[in-house]
Amino acid sequence: MSDLKQTPLIDFHKQLGARCVPFAGWEMPVSYAGIIEEHMAVRERCGFFDVCHMGEFVVSGPQAEQFLDHALTNHIAGTPAGKAVYSPLCAANGATIDDLIVYRRGAEDFLVVVNASNIDKDFAHFQAQAEGYEVKLENISDAVGLIAVQGPRAVELVQSLAPDTTLPKRFRHAAVTLGGLECRLSRTGYTGEDGFEVFCAAGDTLALAKLLTAAGEPFGAQWCGLGARDSLRLEAGFPLYGHELSETITPIIAGLGWAVKLDKPHFTGREALGEQAMDANLPRVRFFTLEGRRIAREGTEVLDAENKVVGKVLSGTLSPVRNQPIGSALLSDESELPLRVELRGHTAEMTLLEPPLHK
Repeated sequence: MSDLKQTPLIDFHKQLGARCVPFAGWEMPVSYAGIIEEHMAVRERCGFFDVCHMGEFVVSGPQAEQFLDHALTNHIAGTPAGKAVYSPLCAANGATIDDLIVYRRGAEDFLVVVNASNIDKDFAHFQAQAEGYEVKLENISDAVGLIAVQGPRAVELVQSLAPDTTLPKRFRHAAVTLGGLECRLSRTGYTGEDGFEVFCAAGDTLALAKLLTAAGEPFGAQWCGLGARDSLRLEAGFPLYGHELSETITPIIAGLGWAVKLDKPHFTGREALGEQAMDANLPRVRFFTLEGRRIAREGTEVLDAENKVVGKVLSGTLSPVRNQPIGSALLSDESELPLRVELRGHTAEMTLLEPPLHK
């Protein structure tokens, strides 16, 4: 893995016994104690995730707000300082370039967090979109550390490190001091549980990890890897770029129309996405459970009652909460039920459900 990037916590993970794998050009922990145990720790108590591989851009200047409102599908203009906004990032034809979160820090100051696999692509797109705007773009990804603290006891845990601090509410963020470390605390996450994403200087990441680990002991917190992160997000019904979102799966097809504000007069991709929003015949991303124990992996064909192929699986895993296979699929037709998949010679019936799948 010599060609892979490493986060500031790579040695820390290995000391904890993590099994590391390549992911989006990084050497990342996939599991420590085991995916199911880590998954249930987050659902029942609290888990920590190293997400330093994510990308961070600073967008600043007199027209930063107007630029982001033009570049993104969701509303950015008028959001107050301290607010976080989820948004797809689309091309003019509606293709999804990425999905991201924008954190407004001031009148002319925004932090944008993007997926690790898309950092260079996203930054180049932003640079092209910025022409004509009085705006400054900075890629500060290598200077930022990021640890997610997720689970029903996450708030108690973080509050124990800042007893006199009012913690931000959901999709809010604030500058805080944790154990003498200057951090930005955001009430966001990718698990379907309450919790925070904690930003710090890259050089402080190890100290923050040790601080959180020690503080987490009374709460039963443990470190979790990419395996649990994926099963948690799939139970929650959150998209992963390259699966439920891609250049061919637009936010409308993905079921993210709530983050595409067609009432905005102008934004990149508005015309194409507006047309899609009116098209009832488009394929749609749906979430499902399967009977039996076999998991339907990406690319598995979905068949209807007439034995016609009506879609394909985008993601699949075993839900530790439901104790059954779950997944997502891109479906062109749901009229002839029941739907099913063929898995190594066995037929498994598919039940479509609205997420979250763990509640």
